[in-house]
Amino acid sequence: MKKFILILSLFAVSTSFAKGQKLENLKELCALEAEQEEDYESIFEELSTLDIKEINSLTAFELELVNAHLVQEEYTSKAMTFAEIKKFFSQEGEQPFNDLYIITFKSRVTGRTYIQVKTWPGDNPYGLIFDAKTGKTLAHNGDDSIVLLTQNGPYSCWSLNK
Repeated sequence: MKKFILILSLFAVSTSFAKGQKLENLKELCALEAEQEEDYESIFEELSTLDIKEINSLTAFELELVNAHLVQEEYTSKAMTFAEIKKFFSQEGEQPFNDLYIITFKSRVTGRTYIQVKTWPGDNPYGLIFDAKTGKTLAHNGDDSIVLLTQNGPYSCWSLNK
C-alpha cells in the first residue's frame, strides 16, 4: 500500500512538468548556474541541506521529490522507500561514490522557497528544483546548467544570460 501511495504521489509530481510557470517568475533560479555562482548568496538564503548518507528519515513530501529526481535521472524506474534510497547511495549500494542532497533555499528577492534534489554522478550535479509549498517541478539542473520549465516550454538559463 505504501508503494502504491508513493507511485501515485510520484505521478502527481511528475505531471507538474507540463503545467509550468511564467518565465518571469522563474528567472531568479538562473543564479544556480555554475557561471552565476557569485549571485547565489545575494539572491538566495540556504535554509537546510540534507545529505542522504547522514540522515535517518525523510518526510513523505521529501521522499516524493527525491523519487521524482531519481526517476527523472533514470537511477530507477519506480519509486523507492527511504531505506532503499539510503542503501542505494551507501558504500554497499549501487551508487557508493555518488551524493544525494535535498537543499531548501529561499529567495531574498521574492520570498519564494525552493527545494533542489540533486546528485553528483560525475563532476557536476544533476537535479530537479521544486516549489517547496506545492512540490511542482520548476527547473532541471543538468550538468550545472539550469533549464526553467515554463508554461511555454523549457528555457535554458544559458540562452537567457547571453
